[in-house]
Amino acid sequence: MSKAADPLAEYWDSLVSTVGAAVDAGRIGTPKALRLTVHVQADDPADAAEVRERTAAAARRCASAWFAGAADGDHGVGEARPAAAWLLRWPGGQSALLAVSAGRGATAGNVVLMGTHGSIYHRIEPFGTVPSREAP
Repeated sequence: MSKAADPLAEYWDSLVSTVGAAVDAGRIGTPKALRLTVHVQADDPADAAEVRERTAAAARRCASAWFAGAADGDHGVGEARPAAAWLLRWPGGQSALLAVSAGRGATAGNVVLMGTHGSIYHRIEPFGTVPSREAP
């Protein structure tokens, strides 16, 4: 799916620039570690793996922007295929843990970016609809 077709693409771009501005202003010192957890709405179970991968790619772009470069290592962890969590490492010692789930329910999660003298916390507010079930 192209970036233009991804309804969350604009959200991720905004997150990169907003957090990037705080990093550039020196508010947390040098970024060192990232933990990103997010559940993304995928009403059709057949789409869950693709949605998870697409969301993880967006999270990798965020981390690469905040750590000023691509990860040196990117390892999926867990039994799910494709992975549901990734551990990334950078040559400068930075690391990121990305945990992504997809399925029924609204998109929501959080981001914690830790630096040498502070951290940024961002709550990904729930958005999207939760399908209702009607009684038979």
